[in-house]
Amino acid sequence: EQKASDLFVFGYWKNGQKILPDIDEKISLPEKKAELIKNPTRYLAVWGKLFSRIIVQKYGIQFNPTLALSEDSDFLIHYMRYCNNISFSDACVYRYNTQGNSSTRGFSGDKKAGYLRAIHSTQEKIADQEKCVKHAFAHYTFMQMNLIMVKDVFCKENKISFTKKCRDLKNTCEESVFKDALSELSLRECVSPRLLPAILCKLHLWHLCGMVYWLRDIQN
Repeated sequence: EQKASDLFVFGYWKNGQKILPDIDEKISLPEKKAELIKNPTRYLAVWGKLFSRIIVQKYGIQFNPTLALSEDSDFLIHYMRYCNNISFSDACVYRYNTQGNSSTRGFSGDKKAGYLRAIHSTQEKIADQEKCVKHAFAHYTFMQMNLIMVKDVFCKENKISFTKKCRDLKNTCEESVFKDALSELSLRECVSPRLLPAILCKLHLWHLCGMVYWLRDIQN
């Protein structure tokens, strides 16, 4: 029998691959929130979840109509502020398939502004949260920068030169939200494939970092 919870996080199928929650049920609630926030592409979609209608109605939680990107993440992080418990299940309840271009996958040239708008919106929702949640938001912010770089700056549809793309990378790192996130992240915790570009950015190795993003675009 499944215990009551304010948020259930289920497994799902993505392009034929089974994706299961990989978070320890025994850790504290703030740590659970932090683990979800650290990996937005895996955990912060609204599908594959069960929410409490009482919480949604009581606190007036809704999608921010001004956001075209990361609106799922913004909604979930807002919702988690009011959760007293979060549970995980290996049951796969959703199938997700990517086909063609969408607003998040296709090249537009303006994703940086969209992701920045979303980051600022979400940042307000973690201002009064626990320290580990705020630190997780630094991970989250850099994950958004990864998306900007792979989907807009270094994607093959962007016809500007590689040198100009690397200059755009450098300028993006100087934006206050990304600069603060990089400062918050230690080199030790960046030793992972997802955060490898953070190490290169912290060391100002812009062209090498650009190569990583260029290769990721090819892989995608």
